[in-house]
Amino acid sequence: MDFKSFFRLFWNSNTMRLIRNESGIRSVSHVFPQDSGLSFSDLHYWRVSQSFQTRYVMTDIVSEFLGIDSASYFLTFLDANGDFLFKRQLEKYQGLIEVSIDSGFMGIDAGHGTYYLTIICSDVFDKSIPFSFKNRWYAGYKGARGPFSMVHGNTLVAWNSLDGGKSGMGMTETTTFRRFRYSLQFDPSVYDSVDLVFINPCSKKIEIFLRGSKIVLAPFAVAVAVAETDSGSIISYESTCAFLRPLVMGNKNEFIDCFHG
Repeated sequence: MDFKSFFRLFWNSNTMRLIRNESGIRSVSHVFPQDSGLSFSDLHYWRVSQSFQTRYVMTDIVSEFLGIDSASYFLTFLDANGDFLFKRQLEKYQGLIEVSIDSGFMGIDAGHGTYYLTIICSDVFDKSIPFSFKNRWYAGYKGARGPFSMVHGNTLVAWNSLDGGKSGMGMTETTTFRRFRYSLQFDPSVYDSVDLVFINPCSKKIEIFLRGSKIVLAPFAVAVAVAETDSGSIISYESTCAFLRPLVMGNKNEFIDCFHG
């Protein structure tokens, strides 16, 4: 091994990544598995109640791009603490997959949590072909009135090999002492109320500092913070997560407007 190869290996080691992230010197926000033939998924948010619904919409991408109809799609649901609830296979209809996530589907009157997609298709599992699927599909949220507000996923969290042999979660880096500061680029005063949905995309717990309060999130857990809607206010927060974008849910006259911060 020459010096350049040795230095690259040392520079990207777990110990050096920790030092780099804590010091801010060439920080690393994500570490992805290097295998090919993988399926990646965002960790989407679900919420159900009498006046709130969630919908998931995606395309049968294996059939669409490769002409192979044998792919199976699954959604795995977690509760607000990041604990497993259930896994369900999805039905395809003319190349589309739509899931209405309501109280009947979840089997509860009200609650919230997260879910992610798994694709299994051994027919396209070929280690010699360097490709992977990154599934950035759409989730929709609907209040008591109005249509669904659709928003795509924003942080890849779960992955699996297409033959189903390997899987994992958590590719976003964390720190212990250093805090990453974020400011959201919208005016909250145009809404009656604003929910900030924070999802921990990391395999370790993270801390969020918002308006003098600290939120501690277990791996893959979710917390909802109510934002101030004063005119001219800017929402800022700090976190030990290297890449933490909340889902913003603005409520106006029972209409939901959803987007990423």
